[in-house]
Amino acid sequence: MYISKMVPNPDDEARFIAFGRILSGTVSAGKKVKILGPNYTPGKKEDYHEKSIQRTVVMMAGKILGVDSVPCGNTVGLIGVDSAIGKTGTITDLEGCHAIRNMKYSVSPVVRVSVKPKNQSDLTKLVDGLKKLNSSDPLVVITTEPNGEHIIAGCGELHVEICLKDLEEMYAKCPIVKNDPVVSYRETITEESYKMCMSKSPNKHNRIYAKGDGIAEELCLDIEKGEKCGPKVDPKERANYMNKEYDWDKDHCGTKLWSFGPENTGANCLVNATKGV
Repeated sequence: MYISKMVPNPDDEARFIAFGRILSGTVSAGKKVKILGPNYTPGKKEDYHEKSIQRTVVMMAGKILGVDSVPCGNTVGLIGVDSAIGKTGTITDLEGCHAIRNMKYSVSPVVRVSVKPKNQSDLTKLVDGLKKLNSSDPLVVITTEPNGEHIIAGCGELHVEICLKDLEEMYAKCPIVKNDPVVSYRETITEESYKMCMSKSPNKHNRIYAKGDGIAEELCLDIEKGEKCGPKVDPKERANYMNKEYDWDKDHCGTKLWSFGPENTGANCLVNATKGV
């Protein structure tokens, strides 16, 4: 079964109903199941939980009806497994089952707002409320900055406004202070930089020089696909392909291509172009 959404439980405000569709088999109350999160790898115990389903419910409009069991093909709500699921997950009773891949959305959360409680004594309520909001909305991203600020990121100002209203009235139940929305700034490089930048190490003994240059759009798409020149491709194969297709220096796109970014997934490359000693 794939859990696609966590719905607040009207009977117990602190808990959630895990809502999703049964893809094979039958789910019933009292069954012991394995809960696989989006980061689960078969054979490892990371993002893996075992729990018993307390109740199975059918959700129709505003009504929630308890049932004994639900066969495959239907959507169902499970009570008692919410503590082990963040936003989405896979529920199974098979050994060695793989997790269903997470849904990808066509919009990304770019509008960010920092929030803090009006009274400092309500900080624990706010943190608890943010956790609940994070579970209930599949698109919202909640992060904590190094300076301790709590950031809510949504797809647009309206989405963030709804999240803040829910947070204040439903999840945290305390007055909050919100700052103006911040839209993340993204830059790109259109041509080679006209000067070399230099930085010294703290002991002033080493210098590192760097400059920026654009990447052809076709290569960016190729790297994002990851089949022929992404981070997981063998450096030799990648060097041959990038040299042949995009006329890159073979040295630069093999082992000297140090990393892809951001976070080893995007199409930005850091290349070590040093020569000699």
